[in-house]
Amino acid sequence: MEMNALLEITEGILDKARVGILTTIGRDGRPWTRWMTPAMLRGQKGTIYAITAEGFRKVEHIRENHNVSWMIQKNTMDEVIHLTGKASIVDNPTLKADVLEAIGGHLGNFWRLNRENLELVVIETVIEEIDYYDPMKGSRASSAVHI
Repeated sequence: MEMNALLEITEGILDKARVGILTTIGRDGRPWTRWMTPAMLRGQKGTIYAITAEGFRKVEHIRENHNVSWMIQKNTMDEVIHLTGKASIVDNPTLKADVLEAIGGHLGNFWRLNRENLELVVIETVIEEIDYYDPMKGSRASSAVHI
């Protein structure tokens, strides 16, 4: 499957699912996995964005090791996307506003669990590879992303 088609499928699944699983690598070399609310912004092809707080462990992980993976699936579990890429922590007011506009309405759990005054930052993941699975059809597609 062509890379642009995989990016479009990814965006479509994200628009419906609104959640994904982010895995980072800790100092000890072990993976850490957590639910997140990611989005792809229009005009930022090949990049996944999420909001987090500066003091969270995932920020430390990403600053030390930029390699991350995301898993995103439809609620019906008939389409699954696994992404790998390089993440960075971005503290840019304009980007924060854009990401919050895209996903802010879906951050209810984040706000409920993190009531303190948080210094928000953006996790920006540049996608390097996409693996797409449709377990119901038994089909898969994979592509390295060159944007």
